[in-house]
Amino acid sequence: DERAALETILVVVASYWIILITFGWLGLWLSLSGCGYSDAGAWSALFLSVSAFHNCGLLTFASGLPLSQSCASMTLVIIMLLILCGNTCFPMFLRCILQVIR
Repeated sequence: DERAALETILVVVASYWIILITFGWLGLWLSLSGCGYSDAGAWSALFLSVSAFHNCGLLTFASGLPLSQSCASMTLVIIMLLILCGNTCFPMFLRCILQVIR
């Protein structure tokens, strides 16, 4: 049934978006605040996670990403995963999720 398929797609895509943005936000917030970065608040981490998920590349930090600290690798890994899970590899992930649901 076409209606059931559209409802399934709606639930899967909305859940995918909400879960990845939330986990990316929390991961970036913990990673940036753990580095002792002074500009790292909840809003900055949320903005960065949404920006990375949608491949925008925007920041709210005046001095850019804190790449000189020792904990910068965790921040970059989270951003890389958000970029890949976002618009870049979304069709592949969507097909895999739908195959698992069937």
